[in-house]
Amino acid sequence: INFILGKEGVGKSWVTAQSWLLLEDKPLYIFLPAQDFSQLGKSDIESFLIKKIIEQTNDEENQITVTKWEDRFKKWRNDSDENNINLLISIDGINQKPDVDWYRIIDTIYHLFKNKKVKILVTSRTTFFNEKVKRKFTGDYKIVTVMDWSEEERNEILLQKEINPTTLTTSVANSLLNPRLLNIAISLFDKQKIQNIDELDVNRILLEHIRQMESERYEEITYSEFLISLQTHAQEIINRLVKDEKDDLNYFKGNLNAVAEGRFFEVIEDDLNSYKLRDEGLCFSLGLEIVLQLNRMKRNGKNLDDGLAKIIEPINALDKTSDIIISSLTILIFEPNYYSREALTALVSCFVSLQNTNEAYLGYFSIIVERKISDFINILEELCLNGGNQPNFNWVEKSIICISYTSPSWLYIEVQIKKWLQYYSLSPEKKLSSFSKKDDKDRLNALEKNKAEISEKLNKLSSVEKGLISQLTENEKDIDTLVITAFHIIAGKPLASFAPEFTKWSFGCSLNSSYSSPHKDFISLIRYNLVDWANTRMQLLHEAKILSSSDNSSVAQWAYVRILYATGESSDAKFAEDLAKQLRTDASFGGWRRIEYYCSTDPCDPESLEPENIFKTNQMCKEIDVSQIWNDLNQTSESLLLHDIQTGLARFRPKEVILKHRELITDILCRAKYPFRCGIINIDQHNLLFTKEHVDRLLDFYKLNKDSEIFDGLTENDKNFVNQFSIMQILPFIEPIQQVEILMSFKKEDNVFSNLIEIMESVTVDEFDQILDSKLQEHQLLNLLYYANTKEIALTEKYKLILKKYLVSDNSFIRTQVFRAISIYDNIDLLNNFIKINWSGLKTDANNYELFYGSLLWLLCAKINLVDEETVVAHINPNIYGNTTEYLSIIGLRKIALAIDSIFKVIINTNIDFPDLEIIENLSLKRNVTSFFSIDRREDNTNFEKNLKLLSESGEDFEKRHKNQNQQFDKYISYLKTKGADLILNGMLPEVFAHIANSAPELKNEWFITFSNLPSIHVPKFYNFILLLAYTYSEDDAQKAQLLWDKIRNSDSYTNITIGHEELPLKQMSIWRNKNRDLNSYRFELLDKALSDQQIYSHVLAAIVNNNETIIYDYVNQKINCVEPSQIARGILVAGCLDENSLSEELFNTYKDFNGIIGEAYKASLYMYERNVWSKYWFTKMLSTEDNEEFWKYMILFIKIVDLRFYKWKSSLSNNNLLFRKFYQSYRNDISNRCKKWQKERDKKLFGSEPPNPIYIYLQG
Repeated sequence: INFILGKEGVGKSWVTAQSWLLLEDKPLYIFLPAQDFSQLGKSDIESFLIKKIIEQTNDEENQITVTKWEDRFKKWRNDSDENNINLLISIDGINQKPDVDWYRIIDTIYHLFKNKKVKILVTSRTTFFNEKVKRKFTGDYKIVTVMDWSEEERNEILLQKEINPTTLTTSVANSLLNPRLLNIAISLFDKQKIQNIDELDVNRILLEHIRQMESERYEEITYSEFLISLQTHAQEIINRLVKDEKDDLNYFKGNLNAVAEGRFFEVIEDDLNSYKLRDEGLCFSLGLEIVLQLNRMKRNGKNLDDGLAKIIEPINALDKTSDIIISSLTILIFEPNYYSREALTALVSCFVSLQNTNEAYLGYFSIIVERKISDFINILEELCLNGGNQPNFNWVEKSIICISYTSPSWLYIEVQIKKWLQYYSLSPEKKLSSFSKKDDKDRLNALEKNKAEISEKLNKLSSVEKGLISQLTENEKDIDTLVITAFHIIAGKPLASFAPEFTKWSFGCSLNSSYSSPHKDFISLIRYNLVDWANTRMQLLHEAKILSSSDNSSVAQWAYVRILYATGESSDAKFAEDLAKQLRTDASFGGWRRIEYYCSTDPCDPESLEPENIFKTNQMCKEIDVSQIWNDLNQTSESLLLHDIQTGLARFRPKEVILKHRELITDILCRAKYPFRCGIINIDQHNLLFTKEHVDRLLDFYKLNKDSEIFDGLTENDKNFVNQFSIMQILPFIEPIQQVEILMSFKKEDNVFSNLIEIMESVTVDEFDQILDSKLQEHQLLNLLYYANTKEIALTEKYKLILKKYLVSDNSFIRTQVFRAISIYDNIDLLNNFIKINWSGLKTDANNYELFYGSLLWLLCAKINLVDEETVVAHINPNIYGNTTEYLSIIGLRKIALAIDSIFKVIINTNIDFPDLEIIENLSLKRNVTSFFSIDRREDNTNFEKNLKLLSESGEDFEKRHKNQNQQFDKYISYLKTKGADLILNGMLPEVFAHIANSAPELKNEWFITFSNLPSIHVPKFYNFILLLAYTYSEDDAQKAQLLWDKIRNSDSYTNITIGHEELPLKQMSIWRNKNRDLNSYRFELLDKALSDQQIYSHVLAAIVNNNETIIYDYVNQKINCVEPSQIARGILVAGCLDENSLSEELFNTYKDFNGIIGEAYKASLYMYERNVWSKYWFTKMLSTEDNEEFWKYMILFIKIVDLRFYKWKSSLSNNNLLFRKFYQSYRNDISNRCKKWQKERDKKLFGSEPPNPIYIYLQG
């Protein structure tokens, strides 16, 4: 006897059948379902078996046949030949008939055929066998356990059916590990009951499972009877919840009908007389009960919303309400006998009001919506008219948005939307704030004013306009939300057929609009339409003629202006602007900018003439009280004024503004305590203007004891900060040897800033050796080594001895600088000394810089053949992998690839707790430079209350927060090291990773398969590596590269990697670094979908940095040859993001007189382009002078307009200008801050104007 055991649906019966099919000499096979044994008598086993054999062999049932089989049984019992099996008996599903005495039956059959001529296979659920058979049965038997599919097996089966397993929700994916449910799911596809993966849901599978139970004719239970059983259990659970009986909530007493065990119920292992309702069965049964109750309420004329609320109230305690409602919707939609529109409305109304719904259901919910779109579109209307502010309103809206205009469902939607666009409101409350009190005096006054305005408009209407009103339907509910929703639904679809309704809506909107009326949405909808813009414009202009008559009132004419603006076409916009000027009765607002008030011409434009108002501004400058500037962290009117007038005066009155800044510097250097601290940090960009007195004064500060009363009230951190910042200001004015003396004077606890050392200049070799001769304390040696490495001081014998001596220093930071020094000089003697200490980069207690430079030394040793590559790979830390390509052969790189692969396996199998930090790693494009990390709070985890606290954060609180964040980051690094997953934190340049991956093609292919099938939960861990692999493929396999880029489209990384001074995201570098033109369609799509000027600029900058401007030229040419104005506008905007070139200048000349969206894009593009050109001009002027005041003047103009393109062209213009070299650090931060400011401003614009809702761009094409 062989017992085939396992859970329900794992394929036990299939295993028995396969056992027979796989036999070479197939015996007689008799299949006996458990139901066949229900009426079996106590002594009928042999005759029962003979009867079943006769039935299944289609033999005649008579005494001769019975006798024949009795004789065969006797022969088989007495035959000792074990070579052949004569009979294979399969008893299937004994747990389905728990009342049968299975021990007796199996034992009887066992003893009937004790020899091996007859084999017996018995299938059972494991729990039942253990409880009812195993303990009693004493014969010989074997057990075969059948398990669920593994994830790999399930995925392989799904892929064979062209179903992508990575798109499954977690609940569906887990349920499909069960072979029976997997088979049901696949059969739904095969029978075309479902068309796409979103239609697959656990509830749908369970419903089909119940139907299949009936179709397979399980005894004693029908489909409807089983549903009733589920309902009964649901009612009992609800009763328990009402009584607050939550213990063993879903456990029941009684002998569970065998067929019910499995997906819905399961037996309690330690008590076969008890069973429980499984989680999926719980949701399904409660969902069924809700549907049945709603239909009962409908029959009895009850209020379904109130009734549903009462049913849901106790169920809420389960924290599964949204899952249960989804179950209800599934049963309602896919079981026709239960469907009613009233029940659907009640369920949806309930669902949209729930909190914390599971977004994983959204795709499936969309399928439900489309199945009953004729009812859902009406439900959506009601939701919108009631404000559309329900927590899950977007579920219904998104579901309908997703329906294609080619779908049969679209007809229902189109009809309703045309109806919605003909609603209008004459309610005077429309313009009032919903927050104002009913009896508020101002509100009542505003109400009367609105009534009068509406009445006046109605009285002035022409006969044509009155005819239009007669075609509209008045509705005083929230029609603005309804219309915005309508615009969202039709975005990205043909719009021409809606032209009559657009015209009527525009008229109704002009008659009585509010601040929430969708003017901008309408303009965006029409402007960004790429499906049928030309036809829509033609139809709109045709329909809108009715509004254009001069006999019409301003209501129709403003409606006409709106339509003309919306097309985006230049001539339409020009006409609209002229008409609007005639209609406008109020004076135009000049704007909030004050810059032109101080300098009416642009001071940064080299061709600007001196403005008339500069004289007045100069007088204002003279009157500024500098003692009121920079005394604390707050801005004063004086500091704001000086900031605003500084650029204009630097251009046209430099002497006067320089005098004012020197006056300010003098005032700051006479301050004490906090005002001194705040002043010092703000004058760094102006140290070019220091006089000898200023320098001497700061030197005196440096010599002061920190306990001086000047520093009273400052924290130790602030004192150190002020001291070092003061020194940094004066370093350009003193000799290099004096600079080093100051460096050596710092105390151990001072923690010298790296920026300070970078500003310092190099001493001579002799001077350096003299310093080495002095008796240096440990912290002095550390500072000196850092200085020598930064300035790359030449290696002397004396210096070499120092480096050898401290190779094994106990101080990790000194070791780090020694390793760094040796890496600079490539000295074989020093490298051999390093080899002797047998340092390993795999120890976890070293700091990251030591691990980097120590590993770098091993790579250097490999490059000059001092050690073999295998030894090197065994000694280096993963944080150096990104630097290996310069030092290792293909064989060595393959070893690195294998090491990376091992780490990938660790990462994918390790649950990693990521910190609540935003971690940014900047990779330098320079060789052998460690990456720079910056950390801050994650913006998405900062709520309103936290934001308020941050705005009022004191300096001390700021320091404390950053200290905590740094400690949290250090713990995170240590945590990753202990997990063996610290590679997550170490980015690589794309081409480096490509070299490594290409050294091991089979691993590269494995990584592609792994990453492309990676569940979404693991994507953030591998985000950056997916981008790197995408770049690797981008050279010769655009399709795979695009698949990988798309893989991370809706995901975020736990470490954001940027590259170079431009701080370009790794994603952009990955996409734009290669010259493969097969990628252009993908790149162009990214530019097409960019939602702001900054997003466009970021892509173009990545192309510039990677010398791929020609690709951008192709894109621009493609766009300006389009029909749609929005497409042309995008091409023009892109042209402005480029560096100087003839194509951009030609476009500016072509489109300079255009209006509409093209004209707006032209202005924004020219603004970006010109300022880049001007910044080059002022930068060249800076490099052409050796006069401090002139340099400062040009620098002020330069930093006002410079952007990230500077880092690309800087080297081509640079010379050995002394002032640039000495003072660059003083205004380096100002360049960075200006670039960030441009980023923020461009992020708020698209084509120079307010960006549209993304839906109008994403859904195009």
